[in-house]
Amino acid sequence: MAQMTRIVAPLAGAALVVGGLATVGAAPAAADTVTYPHERTLPDYHGDGNAAEALEIADDGTAYVLNRFGEQLRVFGPRADGRKTKPVREVRGVFAGATDVSVDGKGLVYVLEPKGPTPGTSRVTVLPPRGKGNPLRRLVVPGTWTALGVGPAGHIALAGTSALRVYPPGASGTAEPSQVITGAATRLPTKIRDVGFGGDGRVWAGIDKRLVAFARGADGNTPPVGTIAGVRTRLNDDIVRPQIDLDGRGRVYVIDAYGDIAAFAPNVYGDVAPVRKLAYPDWGFSEPVAVNARGDLIVGAPDEGPPRLQIYRTLFPRRPSVVRSVRVSGKAGAKKRTVRWKKPADDGGRAVRSYRVVIRKGSKVLKKVTLKPGRRSYTVKRSSLRRGKLTVTVRAKTAKGWSPKATKKFRVR
Repeated sequence: MAQMTRIVAPLAGAALVVGGLATVGAAPAAADTVTYPHERTLPDYHGDGNAAEALEIADDGTAYVLNRFGEQLRVFGPRADGRKTKPVREVRGVFAGATDVSVDGKGLVYVLEPKGPTPGTSRVTVLPPRGKGNPLRRLVVPGTWTALGVGPAGHIALAGTSALRVYPPGASGTAEPSQVITGAATRLPTKIRDVGFGGDGRVWAGIDKRLVAFARGADGNTPPVGTIAGVRTRLNDDIVRPQIDLDGRGRVYVIDAYGDIAAFAPNVYGDVAPVRKLAYPDWGFSEPVAVNARGDLIVGAPDEGPPRLQIYRTLFPRRPSVVRSVRVSGKAGAKKRTVRWKKPADDGGRAVRSYRVVIRKGSKVLKKVTLKPGRRSYTVKRSSLRRGKLTVTVRAKTAKGWSPKATKKFRVR
């Protein structure tokens, strides 16, 4: 990971028309730049000459680090944290010289080797979730393919010399591709840096100084439906080697010339600014970078300390989902009643800061308390309640606001 000093002067220049395509849709004049702490740290192995070749993060937070020159896949659990933390699994002896790793919506793990079992072939090996167990299947592809993108349903996109290939879910053996995108009209150069497959079926390619998108089902000598390039994108610099990934909304992520992680809208093309950027004060992030469906990121840490990987929550947080399994224990005439609940299934991308419990009889509030985020219960005395039918509501609060109300009725006598 090369050291990168953060640029502070803005890029200047007139807007461009890229590849004959004008800007489509609406985009802000400048990206919304955010800076916030990472949630977890994982070890990298740069000191051994063994830095990460590729990264991936599954929807449940499991992280995958492909290293040891593409011969080893380290798997870190959803709560793994710390520069000295150990992986839950190391996959060895399954592949050699692998260059990319990806995960589909079911958690299946895909690893690409540009050198397949016979000369002139490449191979994609599919492993069970978290790499636990023997390979499920292998796909052998004619030619040399160096970048891999997998869609939520398991579509496999490969990038090679001036070409992209797409295979349907479950493809194995010497299966035929469903799409082969190649030819002069595609404007694909010899060197394609990366490829991504969106949930909407669009195939994205990362190319020096630009990103291109092909329509769902595009095949043969067909032009892209859009190109992102120009001054406002901050991709127009020789230092940018656009490794890309997509979230579940189809936003495309790349590290720009400032070393920021930039997220571009899925259907806005031309010389456009990203819709949001994650910046790190004074230093830039280092490739590789990977994103899961919600937009949580794993990325090489800025070069201001020992080599490490960092995991960030999504750039696009939302309100948490409803608190689960609210119940009230204790008999109707007991001296104390206890309200219990489970945390929201989805915190929206930001940690729960507090819970609020409100007990009412009709419109009358009998008890209202705010509790610390680690609490999952609240006990109230019978003397603080009233006889009859009562209602308790529980809500969770994050930096993005309150969850919907979870309600439970109970009786006191």
